[in-house]
Amino acid sequence: MDARALFAERPRKPKKTKRIKDEIARLVAGGPLCDHQSLESLANATAVPKTTLWRHLKSGWLRRAVSYVTPTLTMEHKEHRLRYCLMHVHRPIGVSGFKMDHISTPNKR
Repeated sequence: MDARALFAERPRKPKKTKRIKDEIARLVAGGPLCDHQSLESLANATAVPKTTLWRHLKSGWLRRAVSYVTPTLTMEHKEHRLRYCLMHVHRPIGVSGFKMDHISTPNKR
């Protein structure tokens, strides 16, 4: 008896799926954004099994995406940032020669 035959993998046919990729893409894109928080909530919203979604994630056909909006800064936070920046500006007092010390205007005759 050949030992390699015992450990060789049997050739398997790919399992037929119930839904095609276009249908899954339409279901995922059509659902509300709040239902895309997790794989489980996406599976519940689209009625596509979680394992099917996971398989498409692993194959690279579906991908995760994070969308967020950066909050606007409050006036108090802007003041704190400006104070911090000014603390780290090293400029000797009383020494001229900096370009920003003088504003040049064209001479009019």
